[in-house]
Amino acid sequence: MGKPNRGGAPFGNHNRANGLEWKLAIKRALARKGNGAADKVLLQIATQLVECALDSTNPNFMFAVTEIGNRLDGKPREHVDMDFDTAPTFLSIGISDVYTSLGKVKSH
Repeated sequence: MGKPNRGGAPFGNHNRANGLEWKLAIKRALARKGNGAADKVLLQIATQLVECALDSTNPNFMFAVTEIGNRLDGKPREHVDMDFDTAPTFLSIGISDVYTSLGKVKSH
């Protein structure tokens, strides 16, 4: 492995580029839909999200409210209850269990 750069990833690591391709594709699609003005399309999407959050009869109401809250306040931390008085339980599965489970999954 190479020497890490300032970001912590080894030189030659291209993982960051994987997410950038998707981000750039979305930005291009937004710009195309808005005739070069991606910010106008994003404003339309945000407006629809807010309208959905204001309509409690909309089936996506809770999603919209949650998304707005997560974007404005940040995603809440997950609360985990731990009991140190009891012994931990571990799930042990073998490779045969994995293959059996995969056999039950239907592909499309």
